[in-house]
Amino acid sequence: MSWNRKYRPTKIEDLHLDSVRIQLQRMMDAGKIPQSLLFAGPKGTGKTSSSRIIGAIVNDPKNGNQVDLAYFGKSSKKNATKIKDDAQKLVEPDNDNDFARKIFEGTSFVVQEMDAASNRGIDDIRQLRSKAFLPPQAGKMSVFILDEAHMLTTEAFNALLKLLEEPPEHTIFILATTEIHKIPPTIVSRCQTVEFHKATKNELINTLKKILINEKIAFEDDALEMIVQRADGSFRDAIKLLEMTAQAGKVTAKEVGVYSSSSIDGEITNLIDNLLDKNEVKVIEVFESLRSKNIEQRFFHKSLLETLHTSLLQNLNVKEGRPIVNQKISQFLLTELSSDFLSTPSPIPHLTLELKILELIDRSKNKNTKTSASPTKQQVKKNPENLAVDNLVSTTTDSITVANFSYNSEIDNPISNQRATEVISTLELNGDGNKLCEKWNNFVDLVAKDNFTIASLLRSANPISGKIGEATIGVFYKFHQEQLTQPKFNALLQEFVKSIADGYLKLDFILTQTPAKAELVEVDNNDTLAQIASQALM
Repeated sequence: MSWNRKYRPTKIEDLHLDSVRIQLQRMMDAGKIPQSLLFAGPKGTGKTSSSRIIGAIVNDPKNGNQVDLAYFGKSSKKNATKIKDDAQKLVEPDNDNDFARKIFEGTSFVVQEMDAASNRGIDDIRQLRSKAFLPPQAGKMSVFILDEAHMLTTEAFNALLKLLEEPPEHTIFILATTEIHKIPPTIVSRCQTVEFHKATKNELINTLKKILINEKIAFEDDALEMIVQRADGSFRDAIKLLEMTAQAGKVTAKEVGVYSSSSIDGEITNLIDNLLDKNEVKVIEVFESLRSKNIEQRFFHKSLLETLHTSLLQNLNVKEGRPIVNQKISQFLLTELSSDFLSTPSPIPHLTLELKILELIDRSKNKNTKTSASPTKQQVKKNPENLAVDNLVSTTTDSITVANFSYNSEIDNPISNQRATEVISTLELNGDGNKLCEKWNNFVDLVAKDNFTIASLLRSANPISGKIGEATIGVFYKFHQEQLTQPKFNALLQEFVKSIADGYLKLDFILTQTPAKAELVEVDNNDTLAQIASQALM
């Protein structure tokens, strides 16, 4: 049995989150659990476990008399005096009986869990309503858990309103969600909300230590710190990672690194370093490494933003530690890179973020070109407080134009061009290549309406020459050339080519030399590296 199941809390007093434990304990002391509850908070913080515990409490024989009194307005004459003297408190469930065991295993018909993400329509709620009015076959109370409740449709929410406002006396409804802002206010107002939050560092470490002590496994404190950092406030993720690393017989920092993709930190550091160095080739290599390691793009994007945000907080002395970049750069990069769009799935993993980073470098170089009067070459001094802000550069070349490109036949890729030729071999190539070059931006905008990813590649390309039936396009990177010359992409482009060039064209995507390499800027003695760094990308 996995540790997540083995160590899942089965009593209110076992819940890991202090605030949730206190709130539910007060309900038990009051002698009644509200019949409409809304559990809101991040994944892996105990929403489902708490729901099952409530189901076990209201169906435990020890609480039978109090449940009769609280929900049905009656009590056993035999125990009526005892109930009154006992202040009508509910007690923790007995985990040794089969009835409670089925509830905690999720196999009980008394406590039913419904995935609202896949049962989200009004018909599903109507079926739920029919079930709710039937008394439970065993136990006293039916508990219905609607997981991912924010996924319900508007019609389904409307059908649920009356059921939450006037639930049958033998039912409790628990809506669980990670996105409470998507729950309609009319639903929220009919429920008592219990807010779950990401686990604190101490809550996670205490939980992990209890498990390891029970399993009699040695551990390093640094290893637990690493697990807590990777878990991002989730008990489930922390325990899962702990179980994997404990397979070696001891939980060590080295083992945590093996199982938690610790190399992600190195990739993030390299990316930021190369961005500040304005080294496009190295940036491309970082993203190629991410693709080769099959690192999920949303995870990497989130980790990058968390690193920059942590650096910002460290600059403001809100968090301890040495910031990787100064405050202004942290703010600037967070503003530029925080768009959710940059981590949306694309045919080429990480492409949108990759192009955004290259765009920032290009903008920075162009700005430095316009503002540099007579640049000279001189080494920039290192700043020990900002390790990732070394070797800031400026360029002495003109803004990138067609004139900056030159042919490089040695690195041209005939195989890629041949693949594209096969696609258009059946087309009549009579379009005007010059028109495509002249209206390149219009062409890219048309493509963007149908395929933003390919349009992003084209925005980083430049038309070089055109003639009847053919256009030559320059790209900086071999990877971009290979993608644009794929048959499926080339075929897609031809329809847009026809509307701009009045006919089809053979598109030759060739590698061209990048603009001149950037040089180190001369730093006046009165200037600090931090000041230059703050302006490097803005």
